[in-house]
Amino acid sequence: MQSGLWNSNTVRFEVLEKHLQNNSTGLASYLATIEACAQQWATNLGFAVIVCMGSRHVPYPEGPGTVTTATYDAWANLAPLFKDNLMVMFELLNEPNYLSGPDDYTWQSDFAGLIASIRGYAPSNVIIVPGEGSDTGNPSQNAFPFNTAFLPTGSNIAFGVHGYLAQSDWQTRNWYPLYGRIA
Repeated sequence: MQSGLWNSNTVRFEVLEKHLQNNSTGLASYLATIEACAQQWATNLGFAVIVCMGSRHVPYPEGPGTVTTATYDAWANLAPLFKDNLMVMFELLNEPNYLSGPDDYTWQSDFAGLIASIRGYAPSNVIIVPGEGSDTGNPSQNAFPFNTAFLPTGSNIAFGVHGYLAQSDWQTRNWYPLYGRIA
Protein backbone atom coordinates (compact mmCIF):
# COMPACT_ATOMS: atom_id res chain seq x y z
CA MET A 1 0.00 0.00 0.00
CA GLN A 2 1.19 3.52 -0.81
CA SER A 3 0.12 4.75 2.61
CA GLY A 4 2.90 2.67 4.19
CA LEU A 5 5.49 4.25 1.93
CA TRP A 6 4.45 7.69 3.11
CA ASN A 7 4.33 6.68 6.79
CA SER A 8 0.82 8.08 6.74
CA ASN A 9 -2.69 6.76 6.48
CA THR A 10 -4.85 9.85 5.89
CA VAL A 11 -5.14 12.46 3.15
CA ARG A 12 -7.38 15.54 3.27
CA PHE A 13 -9.00 17.22 0.26
CA GLU A 14 -10.56 20.65 0.65
CA VAL A 15 -13.42 21.28 -1.76
CA LEU A 16 -15.21 24.54 -2.50
CA GLU A 17 -18.84 25.03 -1.59
CA LYS A 18 -19.43 27.50 -4.41
CA HIS A 19 -18.56 24.84 -7.03
CA LEU A 20 -20.94 22.31 -5.45
CA GLN A 21 -24.15 24.27 -6.00
CA ASN A 22 -26.91 22.93 -8.26
CA ASN A 23 -26.58 25.98 -10.54
CA SER A 24 -22.78 25.82 -10.66
CA THR A 25 -21.23 25.58 -14.11
CA GLY A 26 -19.18 22.41 -14.26
CA LEU A 27 -20.83 20.76 -11.21
CA ALA A 28 -20.82 17.28 -12.77
CA SER A 29 -17.18 17.58 -13.77
CA TYR A 30 -16.16 18.89 -10.32
CA LEU A 31 -18.01 16.05 -8.57
CA ALA A 32 -16.44 13.48 -10.91
CA THR A 33 -12.95 14.86 -10.16
CA ILE A 34 -13.51 14.80 -6.39
CA GLU A 35 -14.94 11.29 -6.55
CA ALA A 36 -12.12 9.95 -8.72
CA CYS A 37 -9.42 11.46 -6.49
CA ALA A 38 -10.98 10.31 -3.23
CA GLN A 39 -11.75 6.83 -4.52
CA GLN A 40 -8.21 6.50 -5.92
CA TRP A 41 -6.59 7.50 -2.63
CA ALA A 42 -9.01 5.57 -0.41
CA THR A 43 -9.57 2.42 -2.40
CA ASN A 44 -6.47 1.92 -4.49
CA LEU A 45 -3.79 3.46 -2.26
CA GLY A 46 -5.16 2.53 1.16
CA PHE A 47 -5.59 5.98 2.69
CA ALA A 48 -8.42 7.23 4.82
CA VAL A 49 -9.72 10.33 3.04
CA ILE A 50 -11.14 13.48 4.60
CA VAL A 51 -13.26 15.57 2.27
CA CYS A 52 -13.44 19.03 3.84
CA MET A 53 -15.82 21.79 2.86
CA GLY A 54 -13.82 24.97 2.36
CA SER A 55 -15.22 27.73 4.53
CA ARG A 56 -15.86 31.36 3.87
CA HIS A 57 -13.84 33.92 5.75
CA VAL A 58 -16.29 36.69 4.98
CA PRO A 59 -20.06 36.64 5.44
CA TYR A 60 -22.17 35.63 2.46
CA PRO A 61 -25.29 37.59 1.45
CA GLU A 62 -27.42 35.09 3.37
CA GLY A 63 -25.95 36.41 6.59
CA PRO A 64 -22.96 35.86 8.82
CA GLY A 65 -23.70 32.21 9.53
CA THR A 66 -21.27 29.46 8.84
CA VAL A 67 -23.97 27.00 7.85
CA THR A 68 -26.14 28.35 5.04
CA THR A 69 -28.45 26.85 2.45
CA ALA A 70 -25.39 26.76 0.17
CA THR A 71 -23.65 24.52 2.72
CA TYR A 72 -26.60 22.13 2.76
CA ASP A 73 -26.75 22.09 -1.04
CA ALA A 74 -23.03 21.39 -1.34
CA TRP A 75 -23.19 18.41 1.04
CA ALA A 76 -26.36 17.13 -0.68
CA ASN A 77 -24.36 16.91 -3.90
CA LEU A 78 -21.18 15.55 -2.33
CA ALA A 79 -22.13 13.10 0.44
CA PRO A 80 -24.05 10.57 -1.70
CA LEU A 81 -20.90 9.92 -3.76
CA PHE A 82 -19.22 8.25 -0.79
CA LYS A 83 -22.06 6.59 1.10
CA ASP A 84 -20.65 3.17 0.25
CA ASN A 85 -17.01 4.04 0.98
CA LEU A 86 -16.47 4.32 4.72
CA MET A 87 -12.80 5.18 4.16
CA VAL A 88 -14.08 8.65 3.24
CA MET A 89 -14.88 11.05 6.08
CA PHE A 90 -16.62 14.42 5.90
CA GLU A 91 -15.28 17.54 7.62
CA LEU A 92 -18.26 19.90 7.91
CA LEU A 93 -16.33 23.13 7.36
CA ASN A 94 -12.74 24.28 7.38
CA GLU A 95 -12.05 26.75 10.19
CA PRO A 96 -15.48 28.38 10.35
CA ASN A 97 -15.03 31.95 11.50
CA TYR A 98 -18.56 33.30 11.55
CA LEU A 99 -21.32 31.82 13.63
CA SER A 100 -24.96 32.29 12.77
CA GLY A 101 -25.66 33.41 16.30
CA PRO A 102 -24.03 34.87 19.36
CA ASP A 103 -23.52 31.66 21.27
CA ASP A 104 -22.63 27.98 21.14
CA TYR A 105 -26.31 26.96 21.28
CA THR A 106 -26.80 28.41 17.81
CA TRP A 107 -23.61 26.80 16.57
CA GLN A 108 -24.66 23.43 17.94
CA SER A 109 -28.04 23.79 16.28
CA ASP A 110 -26.43 24.70 12.94
CA PHE A 111 -24.12 21.72 13.03
CA ALA A 112 -26.79 19.33 14.34
CA GLY A 113 -29.00 20.20 11.38
CA LEU A 114 -26.16 19.80 8.90
CA ILE A 115 -25.11 16.47 10.43
CA ALA A 116 -28.70 15.19 10.21
CA SER A 117 -28.90 16.26 6.59
CA ILE A 118 -25.63 14.53 5.67
CA ARG A 119 -26.76 11.39 7.52
CA GLY A 120 -29.74 11.28 5.16
CA TYR A 121 -27.35 10.83 2.22
CA ALA A 122 -24.50 8.91 3.84
CA PRO A 123 -25.60 7.41 7.16
CA SER A 124 -22.36 5.70 8.22
CA ASN A 125 -19.45 7.91 7.19
CA VAL A 126 -17.47 9.64 9.94
CA ILE A 127 -18.35 13.33 10.23
CA ILE A 128 -15.70 15.68 11.58
CA VAL A 129 -17.03 18.68 13.52
CA PRO A 130 -14.63 21.64 13.51
CA GLY A 131 -13.71 24.07 16.22
CA GLU A 132 -14.20 27.76 15.60
CA GLY A 133 -11.73 29.42 13.26
CA SER A 134 -8.11 28.43 13.54
CA ASP A 135 -8.98 26.80 16.84
CA THR A 136 -6.29 27.23 19.44
CA GLY A 137 -7.91 24.68 21.73
CA ASN A 138 -8.13 27.38 24.39
CA PRO A 139 -11.19 26.56 26.53
CA SER A 140 -11.46 30.21 27.56
CA GLN A 141 -12.20 31.03 23.92
CA ASN A 142 -15.19 28.68 24.05
CA ALA A 143 -13.76 26.48 21.29
CA PHE A 144 -16.51 24.09 20.25
CA PRO A 145 -14.79 20.69 20.58
CA PHE A 146 -13.65 21.51 24.11
CA ASN A 147 -17.00 22.75 25.37
CA THR A 148 -18.60 19.43 26.26
CA ALA A 149 -21.97 21.00 26.96
CA PHE A 150 -22.35 21.57 23.22
CA LEU A 151 -21.05 18.35 21.72
CA PRO A 152 -23.24 16.82 19.00
CA THR A 153 -24.68 13.42 19.66
CA GLY A 154 -24.70 10.34 17.49
CA SER A 155 -22.19 7.84 16.24
CA ASN A 156 -19.26 8.27 13.88
CA ILE A 157 -18.55 11.82 15.03
CA ALA A 158 -14.99 13.10 15.32
CA PHE A 159 -13.66 16.52 16.22
CA GLY A 160 -11.21 18.57 14.21
CA VAL A 161 -8.83 21.05 15.73
CA HIS A 162 -6.40 23.15 13.76
CA GLY A 163 -3.99 23.92 16.56
CA TYR A 164 -1.62 26.60 15.40
CA LEU A 165 0.84 26.13 18.20
CA ALA A 166 3.13 28.80 19.65
CA GLN A 167 1.07 31.63 18.19
CA SER A 168 0.15 32.89 21.62
CA ASP A 169 1.42 32.73 25.17
CA TRP A 170 -1.64 30.67 26.13
CA GLN A 171 -0.78 27.98 23.61
CA THR A 172 2.88 27.88 24.54
CA ARG A 173 2.15 27.52 28.26
CA ASN A 174 -0.94 25.31 28.15
CA TRP A 175 -1.36 23.19 25.03
CA TYR A 176 1.24 20.51 25.76
CA PRO A 177 0.23 19.92 29.40
CA LEU A 178 -3.45 19.72 28.45
CA TYR A 179 -3.36 17.84 25.15
CA GLY A 180 0.19 16.51 24.67
CA ARG A 181 2.57 17.01 21.79
CA ILE A 182 1.35 16.67 18.27
CA ALA A 183 3.20 16.60 15.00
